Formats: sequence, C-alpha cells, structure tokens
Amino acid sequence: MSRIVFPFTPNWSSQLQATYSFKTTIFTSRNGHEQRRALRVSPRRTLEFDILLAGDDARRWNRLMMTAQAGPFIMPDYTRQIEGRSVASDQFEIAGEPPAWVLPDTEILLDESVFTTVRSADTGAIYFPAQDRLFTRLYPALTGTLDAELSIPAATSAVRSGRISFEMDPCSDRWITPPAATSFLGVYEVFAPRVQWSGGVPISHKWEIEWLDYGRGRRKGITPIDFPTTTRTLNMVGAQPVLDLFYRAKGRRAAFWLPSGEDDYRLVNPVVSANAASLTVVGTNCRPASAMSLLMDDGRRVNTLIRSITPGSSTTTFTLSGLLPAGGRVVQASAMDLVRFASDDLTVVYLTNRVSTVRASFVTVPDEPGGDAIRMTTIGDTRQTVDGSDRAVIYI
Repeated sequence: MSRIVFPFTPNWSSQLQATYSFKTTIFTSRNGHEQRRALRVSPRRTLEFDILLAGDDARRWNRLMMTAQAGPFIMPDYTRQIEGRSVASDQFEIAGEPPAWVLPDTEILLDESVFTTVRSADTGAIYFPAQDRLFTRLYPALTGTLDAELSIPAATSAVRSGRISFEMDPCSDRWITPPAATSFLGVYEVFAPRVQWSGGVPISHKWEIEWLDYGRGRRKGITPIDFPTTTRTLNMVGAQPVLDLFYRAKGRRAAFWLPSGEDDYRLVNPVVSANAASLTVVGTNCRPASAMSLLMDDGRRVNTLIRSITPGSSTTTFTLSGLLPAGGRVVQASAMDLVRFASDDLTVVYLTNRVSTVRASFVTVPDEPGGDAIRMTTIGDTRQTVDGSDRAVIYI
C-alpha cells in the first residue's frame, strides 16, 4: 500500500509526547540478583499530539478517515527538526555539522509536507533532489500508522479538535548510535542529571518478606533478599541526556550509578585536603552506600567508591577506593546507588520542538558479576562481603 504524507501539524498549545519502548526480560534469583536481556536493539516509538481542524482541514480529515485511516502514513519527526533555509532548489543551508541521522538515502520531509531523500550532506549543507520551492525546516520522515480507533470531537459544524497517536513501524527509522558515556566509576556509567525539585521527588522503599502464615496463630517472616529496593522518580528538563542514556542502557537492561542529589553526608571539613583517602562526616547514623558523589564549589563532580564505613563516638569515617583531587570545597556530598530504569518505556514531553521535559523512575539493583559496587565492609557490623564476590556473608 502506498504511503500518505500526514497533512496535519501538532497544535502546540498542548504538549507533544514521544514514547520510546525497549523490551527486556529479567530473571530474578531467590536472593534478588537479576539477569537481564535486551530483546530489542532499537526502541519502538509513538508520537501523541493534539490537532486543530477547521474549514477545509476538517473536511480533509473526514475524507482521510473514510478512505485511508489504516495508513500507512509518513509523519515528520517533530523531535528532530533542523532549521535552515534553501539556497538552491537542491541545497538546504544549516549551521554547523549535520546531525548523525542525516545520511545518504535518509527519508526526509521539507516543511512538513514535501517528501524526498537525502542525496548527500556536508558541513553547513544538506543536498536532495531538486524541488520547485524553497524551505526553512527539515525533518526525518517516520513511517507508521494511526490508532485503529480515533476520537476527534466536533466543537462546531466546521471545527474539530482532538488527540491522535502515531506508532512508528519498527525498523523504519535509522538506528542512531547514542554518544558514548563520558563519566564512569568502575565498570558502570555515572549519570548525574539536573533534578527539578519543584514538583518533589517520590521515593519508595521496599524490602521483600516471605510470610509463613496459616491464617491463625503466629506467623513467621523470612527475607531471602538481604537488601532493600529503592525507587526514585525524577523530573528533568532537557530530555536528550536522559534519552541518550536510555538508548545506551537499552531500557532496563544496563545498570549505572545515580547520585541521590540529597545532602546525605555533612562533612566535618568540606575543604578537600591533598591526597585524601577518607572523609569524616558528622553523626553516626549515616546512610550506608557503596559509592559517594561530591559536588564541588566550582561545579566539578568527584565520584568515588566507598571501601569501608567506620562509626565513631560522634562522627563516621568513610574510607574511599582512591585518592581525592586536592583543592576545592565540597558543597554537597551525596550517596550514589547502582540503579537501572524501572520501566522499558520512556515518555518525553515536548512543550515546543526545542523545550522538553522527562519523568523517569530508577530502581536500585545489586552489583553484577564483574562489577565493583557492593564490595565494601561496614566496620562494627556483622555483615561483610567476600573479596571478589558480590554475595554477602552473614555472621550470626
């Protein structure tokens, strides 16, 4: 069946939502450790947005739904718009280098309506077959279908408005390799987003308990999983770093470090001394953690593994895995958790084609074989780990 260029554009008075969906199988052992396998190399994508139809557009919509609702349609990818201008019938001038997805034979839409393909691209220009008009916007073209059932209410006899959902056909979009991670601690990537605290950060704690209960008399609970699970939901402005991480992790597949963003530790001396291998914090009721993230007064973030935690009479000493860089004042000391995405679906909200927000949930996971996350010892506690293993030994 021939494809039809979708002729209606989003009503930007409301939000456009782009949902990316990976697929992961997770096998969880009785002691809580996970084996995760990604079943998709690239995510499936869905666009949702409102349309406003009046006059000829409303009549055109009715005809389209009566004759071609099943599609397939060609839709601009509004989340990857390129602005520029035509300087010739076959040349589109842009600022700087073309995006990574602009490759020869990539299907594109010019000004949302003219379908063509990329012939070549170079610094400052994208070339395509000659056209009979000039353009100011260029988009990647997505192939897909609308929902099988759509509701677009009529406000008057000539005006209709409603929300549509467009599901991209799998593999019809060019697979984009996300940029490589720039920050690591051990074998895991460190992701330190800018959190929006205005709406609050929901945090939930869960510890699995298996109950032996006959429904009468006393009951007995056992905990085969010897660690809790914490789920943290963050609101973040600027979705691209989160989306890049989501692509690298392939949804729930990969684990990474996430600073809590909270003032977990109050340092006795916030000025880092030369070649410091430990930090002393105020109080003895410190949150246990496997790693720590230090935000410095110059904006740098210093991340380090925690090798041991030694409580004293009124302070606690954290022995670190390496030497801290000298100089600078610590403005925030946060615990870092090893986490993964809590869902294989990530929804990005676009307020405009330039401004985006994203809300994502992260759940803590134990260290994986070959990792270096929970191999730490709490001095004075009965729980310690065996060197070279990620399994805990409990001494009773």
